[in-house]
Amino acid sequence: MAKGFYEVTTDASNSYTLIITLIGNETTEIPQDQQDLKLLIDETNIILKDAVFIPNKRKNKYFSQLLSIAQKGLSSEDAKPENATKSLRKLREKIMIKEGEMIKKDHTKSLSTLAWSATGIAAVLACVFWFMENDVIKLAKGNFLSYFYFSPYLFVFTGAMVGVWLYYIANKDKSEFKDIIVIYKAKLNLVSQLFVVGVSSIVFLLFINIGVVTLEIGGFSDNKLMETVHLQLPLGIILGLAGNKLATALSTKANSLFDEIITTVKTVEKDGEEEAIMIDDNEEPSKTNKTITTTTKIIRRVRK
Repeated sequence: MAKGFYEVTTDASNSYTLIITLIGNETTEIPQDQQDLKLLIDETNIILKDAVFIPNKRKNKYFSQLLSIAQKGLSSEDAKPENATKSLRKLREKIMIKEGEMIKKDHTKSLSTLAWSATGIAAVLACVFWFMENDVIKLAKGNFLSYFYFSPYLFVFTGAMVGVWLYYIANKDKSEFKDIIVIYKAKLNLVSQLFVVGVSSIVFLLFINIGVVTLEIGGFSDNKLMETVHLQLPLGIILGLAGNKLATALSTKANSLFDEIITTVKTVEKDGEEEAIMIDDNEEPSKTNKTITTTTKIIRRVRK
């Protein structure tokens, strides 16, 4: 048994908020078990306060239990932080089972509905465009689909939606108490999340198509990717499994590409200036040198 080093009260002006104040000064030596318990209580309090999806009746009950645990483990004359920690972990498990499972079930239902709806629409459009692009459905001469291929991008998008769904199904049982709020907020932003992954998968294929990104895995290369449906769908699934990491990777690649373009432009400007300076004043400048000189003057004017 040890004396509690904290005073635990509630904030009357702020619902579901504990106020834990140190008794003594900053030089007071606080047992490590009480410090650890306080951190765990603070984390639980923040999550419980932000859990707006929990009905007030149950939330009041959880908060009362949290207050009791905090007082017994941190502020009583015979504080028992070890027992309080065990009780707190049981409370977190209880909340996770009761509220977390409900949120995950609701999230899974919403995600499945949106992802599979997007998959169905994209798959139908992809098939229609594929039939048109391969003359299964005859097109009028000069139709824009004779020159542009949309089906590969739609097939990759279709696979990406399936990949997002698979990723969540595979990882939903790994979530912990602290993930409750994350899951709830993810549920509120499902449309934007699916949109980001879908568009990122299309951009990734576009980068491959124009040669910005080269894809080689084992014996697979991207040479036949734009022509082969059974390669486009698996690629989309892989990109969907990558989730938001794909958007981050594309952003990094785009920034790198932009830096290379800027560097190249600066090098061309520098080379142009040097070549223009080498022209003899008495020599009739060639057409190329005239262009370089004119370009250099324009660049100098802009810089001024």
